[in-house]
Amino acid sequence: MLALNDSKSIDIEGQIPPNKARLQMLLANIHERITTRHRETARNNRYNFSAEKYPLSTRENEVFYWASMGKTYQEIAIILDVKARTIKFHIGNIVKKMGVTNAKHAIRLGAEWQLVKPITRLNQDSR
Repeated sequence: MLALNDSKSIDIEGQIPPNKARLQMLLANIHERITTRHRETARNNRYNFSAEKYPLSTRENEVFYWASMGKTYQEIAIILDVKARTIKFHIGNIVKKMGVTNAKHAIRLGAEWQLVKPITRLNQDSR
């Protein structure tokens, strides 16, 4: 029971079964609106991203490259001779710079936007 004031109360649980279809439709509409808003926000973030404005550091590019090649954080850490949490840190920076929600999304967009740059032998030897 929900009491609105001293004289009235509503049996909410009793109202659910007869209005189940209307409640489901309401929830579906709310979900669609939230999903649409999220897509619009993500799309705007994508179009606001530019490699010049948010350039990836050399290390971020290395991490991004290996992640795009399907390597796990642990494998990338071994390749770059750092700890796995350092890789997670760099991936987090990449995700923030690109305005996406996760590493998979960043990799997919990175490939689409041709941001993934191969690592040259010269870059690897200069470390």
